[in-house]
Amino acid sequence: MASLWLEVPDLQPAVAALAADVGNPVFVPHLTLVGQLPWDADDERLDAAVRHPSPPATLRLSSYGTQHEGSRFLCLAADAGAELRAVFARLYDVMPGARAEHFAGWPHVSLLYGTPPAQRRWPDPLHARDRFGGALLGEHRAVAVSVWDTAGDVGSWRRLRTWPVPAA
Repeated sequence: MASLWLEVPDLQPAVAALAADVGNPVFVPHLTLVGQLPWDADDERLDAAVRHPSPPATLRLSSYGTQHEGSRFLCLAADAGAELRAVFARLYDVMPGARAEHFAGWPHVSLLYGTPPAQRRWPDPLHARDRFGGALLGEHRAVAVSVWDTAGDVGSWRRLRTWPVPAA
């Protein structure tokens, strides 16, 4: 399985710190655009799909959130501005099956996955935000759109392809 992400690397220290607290593997902070790509990573259709319109170079992350489940355990919710909505609309035009995924309805960047150790440490994952307070909220630079092989455990994920996001 491959996924399409918008990478937000300046959140890497927070992801690494939270993972270290519970022994989770570290992952690249990202906003998932498509969870299950219908095409191979080298498919030419991806070029047009990720470049027109170009994803926003800046994401506004305005609140902490949780859905109390694996990959949405502790997150930063992204404001769904016009640029981000246009990216999701374009992707859904060329990949209609992706409409069934939840990512456009609650765009977010995960900070911590809800493994059993994470759930034991933070039965209410929103308590983990106390470690950072408001320091993680605000604008964050999205540097790349990338395709990741996410078929195995988090520690085995690997980047397959990348497109830089032009600076604003």
